[in-house]
Amino acid sequence: MYKRCHCGKFFETLTEKRIYCSDKCRPKKKYYIKKQDLKKVCKFCKVIFRTAYSSKVFCSDSCRLSYYDVGEVFNKECRECGRTFRTRKSFQFYCTNICYVKAKIKRDYKNTKRIRREE
Repeated sequence: MYKRCHCGKFFETLTEKRIYCSDKCRPKKKYYIKKQDLKKVCKFCKVIFRTAYSSKVFCSDSCRLSYYDVGEVFNKECRECGRTFRTRKSFQFYCTNICYVKAKIKRDYKNTKRIRREE
């Protein structure tokens, strides 16, 4: 059986799986070509680093974690159980998801009672 390689040459093969005429043609395929290194500046430590990905903005995982870790820590009291907890989110009102769900059930129950009284 004769097949045509992506380089344009015809070659003879015994199986249908073979798609290259030789090992020299294999790396010419698009996904085998190594991407060019880009020089980027780290968003946290301002160090120049090399990467093959244009979307990368931090030189390391430690810089990425440190960048997102910076911020004010709030000591808040849970609206459901009254426990004090620490958070970086100013809009968080409950210490856990369990407290949030309990408060939501209470709110929904009160709203349902109010709607039934109005009817």
